[in-house]
Amino acid sequence: MKPAKISLVLFVVLTLTGVNSFAQQEITLTTTRENLVASKATIEMPGLANNPEAIIVATPIGDTVKLNPHPIGVWYYNDQWNIFNTDHASMPAGLKFRLQVFLKPDANQFLHIVTRENLSEVWSYLDHPALNDNPKAQIKILQNHAAGYRTAFLNQYEATTNFDWAARKWYIKNVNDKPLSQNMAYNIVIWSGGTGGGNDLSSAPMLAPIPVATRTRMPIVLPTTIPTIPTSLPTTSSQPVPVRTRTRMPIVSTTEQPIPTTPAVQPKPSPAPSPTPANITAPTSLTTTQLSTADPCTKETAYQKIGKWGKQRKDDLAMADRTFPKEQFKPVLAKAQKVIDLFMRANPEFKGIEAYAQRTIRGDSYVPNGALPFRIDIGYGSFHCIEKGEGTAEERGKIIVFGGYGYTTVYFNSLRDVLESVQDGGAFLTTDGEEIFDYKKQLGEFNGFTMIEPMVRRGNNEEAIIITPDNRLPYKPVTREQYLLARIKNYGTSALFAADAASLKSMIARMSPGEKQTPALVRDITASPSGAKIFAAEAEGGKHLVTIDKSFFNPKLPRETIQFITVHWNWNDTDVPKAEAMRQFKQNFDFAALRQMLGK
Repeated sequence: MKPAKISLVLFVVLTLTGVNSFAQQEITLTTTRENLVASKATIEMPGLANNPEAIIVATPIGDTVKLNPHPIGVWYYNDQWNIFNTDHASMPAGLKFRLQVFLKPDANQFLHIVTRENLSEVWSYLDHPALNDNPKAQIKILQNHAAGYRTAFLNQYEATTNFDWAARKWYIKNVNDKPLSQNMAYNIVIWSGGTGGGNDLSSAPMLAPIPVATRTRMPIVLPTTIPTIPTSLPTTSSQPVPVRTRTRMPIVSTTEQPIPTTPAVQPKPSPAPSPTPANITAPTSLTTTQLSTADPCTKETAYQKIGKWGKQRKDDLAMADRTFPKEQFKPVLAKAQKVIDLFMRANPEFKGIEAYAQRTIRGDSYVPNGALPFRIDIGYGSFHCIEKGEGTAEERGKIIVFGGYGYTTVYFNSLRDVLESVQDGGAFLTTDGEEIFDYKKQLGEFNGFTMIEPMVRRGNNEEAIIITPDNRLPYKPVTREQYLLARIKNYGTSALFAADAASLKSMIARMSPGEKQTPALVRDITASPSGAKIFAAEAEGGKHLVTIDKSFFNPKLPRETIQFITVHWNWNDTDVPKAEAMRQFKQNFDFAALRQMLGK
């Protein structure tokens, strides 16, 4: 679409009077051919330009959600605010949004940054006097991509808010239970106990779901160091063991039928979300252990509770490569089962954990009719003690499987957790049409295998290895010249980016032949060439850009042949049972047996 003079059809609905007197301005935005550029539409109103501190929330009007089934946010770009699709899908004309704009936000309109301190499993807790211990508070949120947070990664999924009855706090979560990541930012607007514009939560603790985008990739900010895993679990309870607040989602019981339990911790609970193949979520029943009143449970007793392997989850085959015959699934699943057996031998039992496994055939080959992607997931349910002040009187003193410590994943013929697309909402391509991926940094070797820090984040400590014949990697670096040419191609003929494209062309012209062929490491693929450093070393936050090396794959082998394997595991140091489980896994797992599966 040719960019024209940027303007916007705005209709003033309410100002500082009436029921929404707490909003500085409320306007209706209609997207038009004149104000749209690709995935965003510019917002023009007095006082908003050159104001990166403004807080904006939006409500789709009429058929907007139907016409534009994508998560939305606001983006501060070139000193102007824009409403945009956070998965970068093109935004059509004719959409209508009610925007509530706070030019000078106060304590009840603020920016929430997802940090290590407020991130718990897959969601981020809000800590605010008007929200804490207030399940009837009314909240609006909208993702914010502002100048001060340009290194923040966008969340391409729709998010909502829920109230945690145990922690007595509100939190932000993705509707599809994909994990949030550090440095994501959200505008928060609070109408505590009122009726003006917020979600009415008086009847249930769970907000109604909002339509969610379907794309699955999400770049994640990861820690830069790998702390040492504790060597053992605590053997006494004389000292309290630090524990990170965890999500309270029930894990399926170890028996064929759910064990009858007392009512759930949360009053009027909503049903647990169905497991999604890309990210195993918690199922629907509880395992409970009643302790005598003389021996009340504590965090330490929950940590020491012996857990074993629960019932294996139903195979996920819904999104298998459609070109692969279903009648050949059985031998593929048998290979996956062998790896599950290796896990069970490495960790026959756990302390503070109940584990489960699932087999999955999902995704398409990197080359036409090539090696079939499939995987296994090992999930770790966490034992939790309902202590004084939690739940009901009948529930207190019980140890339940009620939460999770993430999972370990083994991928066959797929780099899903190891590499991530560098661009949400659509592939970023070289001039030859190859998709560009990235990974954060190389971590050396583990048991003779190449180890890198994966892009998918599930814990504070992330490690992944790649197992290939002769240690040859299935990807190759993108050169600096290839990256710059890809950016120029991505700009197309848009006049809006003409100056940036010219700057990049000039940069290529000044490079020596050696510089052009140097592997590209970048922090931000969209960084303006006029105002930021394009290339950066690993120590400066630079990420390696790569493409899939299609010559790696042997087209003569049967499609179900395992041509390479990746293993991704993670832990948080404060989650002592998971840290101990990972220590035992790294020490006891038969990685040699896994290597022997190559070519079979």
